[in-house]
Amino acid sequence: MLKFLLHDRNTLTNYSGLRIIKLFFSLGIICLIVACQSTTPEEETLVQEPPKPESVWVSIKNQADAVIRLKFQIGLNDTIQESHLSVKSLDTLVIKLPEERLLTLESKVTLPTDVLVSPGDSLYIDLRDDQMNVTSNRDELLVKTLSAQFPTPKSASLDSLYGLLAYIDSARSFLGYSDYSKMRAYPLMFQKDFTDNNPDVLSEFHSGVYLEVEGIRNKVNNEMPNDGIGLDMKEEIELHRHFLRLSFLSKRVEDKSYKKRLLESSYFEEDFLMQSKYGIAYLFYYISEGVLAGKEIKTSNKRYVDYPKAYDLLDEHFSGELLARARLFCLERMVSNNVSYETIGKYVTLYQNTYPNDTAFINQFQENFLLTQEALVKSNIGLNLLTENGMTKDLTGLLNDLKGKVVYVDYWASWCAPCRQAMPYSLAMREKMEEMGVVFVYFSIDKGQDVWKQASDSDGVSGYAHNYLVLNHERSQMKKNLKMNAIPRYLVFDKAGKLVERNAPSPMDKELEALLTEYVAKDT
Repeated sequence: MLKFLLHDRNTLTNYSGLRIIKLFFSLGIICLIVACQSTTPEEETLVQEPPKPESVWVSIKNQADAVIRLKFQIGLNDTIQESHLSVKSLDTLVIKLPEERLLTLESKVTLPTDVLVSPGDSLYIDLRDDQMNVTSNRDELLVKTLSAQFPTPKSASLDSLYGLLAYIDSARSFLGYSDYSKMRAYPLMFQKDFTDNNPDVLSEFHSGVYLEVEGIRNKVNNEMPNDGIGLDMKEEIELHRHFLRLSFLSKRVEDKSYKKRLLESSYFEEDFLMQSKYGIAYLFYYISEGVLAGKEIKTSNKRYVDYPKAYDLLDEHFSGELLARARLFCLERMVSNNVSYETIGKYVTLYQNTYPNDTAFINQFQENFLLTQEALVKSNIGLNLLTENGMTKDLTGLLNDLKGKVVYVDYWASWCAPCRQAMPYSLAMREKMEEMGVVFVYFSIDKGQDVWKQASDSDGVSGYAHNYLVLNHERSQMKKNLKMNAIPRYLVFDKAGKLVERNAPSPMDKELEALLTEYVAKDT
């Protein structure tokens, strides 16, 4: 109305002064009323809190020719993804994270870096040829997992006592490599003579450590009695550091009461085991030292836990949800320990009959362990192959497809160190020889798809058209005919698909190039 009055001067002049005053007075009253009504009492004001962050933002600058792996510390009952890989020179990752975690940053050109990350953090990673620089928006980032997280005179005293019982032999350190990481290992030596002659030191150390452990647990229970185990990540790291020391000594001292005390400690309470970020490590110890009483299967070059036997005994130690999770753990370890297909199939069936509603795990496990390919795995006719995209074919069909080419077959596996040591030489030779009409074919004899694919990715054969997983290696007639009892093993087929070299040179041997060139030159 006011806008109209000001716009139309003729109309405005027709109003008397009094009426104009009344008009503006009325408008003022209306504005005042509106203003008063728009003021909400303080107790009725709704202030919307900003949403809690649910992710970690990671910016990566990779100036080295290496994959970067981001590996979270996860427990038995975790829902987050354990590992994330980055292969780009410039990369950005947004990773869902519900709470603070320990994150290990790995590559094959630098030693691992441990950092603490929380939802809402921003992480900046700069990888060079021999150095990884990590910065963040948080004040406390880097963490030393083997050092006291809450240094006190008491923790220093316990460190001194432990130094009398065990020591790190730094002079005998050595480098090791896994699929995505470079590690420096230091032998931990037990001071047996000192410990035998000074049992009071051993007793004092154990008493002090258990007081520290229960102090952390009791503090949390008092502060958060109904909030799970209520530990922050540094408290978890500190408890795990104490556990590593207790478990090391328990396996070496002659007095078995120390192991008994550890097995009966709060580390193995059901709630703690299920919720701790180190629950997998604790469960492994309990199965190997409690369920199996420290007994291992020994071969000429290997010692390993008898997980099928452990599976049979678990119900004597666990019940309910923890029993189910411990059985899953044993199944997973059977695969990683290369237990036979028939044995794993038997225990998967047992698990499936006991927990028929756990379809998600059963389907995933069957897919990984090739139980869906049972007929091909059990066949002794031909050599059955699985491609990366899940298709199957046999060796006869493959050789028919490659007729007119010289075929070099590389038998390998994720667990075979010599095989993987030769892989860079194989890739270089493949690139050099493929234009001459030589096809390199990779046959993995791994028992699970996951480890095969991870190793393939790590060693640079992932995505290559002729990278296969052999489904029936153990039963195949070819294995028997070639007396293939060990790998690596290399074969050469000529242009007609005939096996002409049953023990071909390794890609690391200088003779290989000349041999392949010779077969390329031959007419069939």
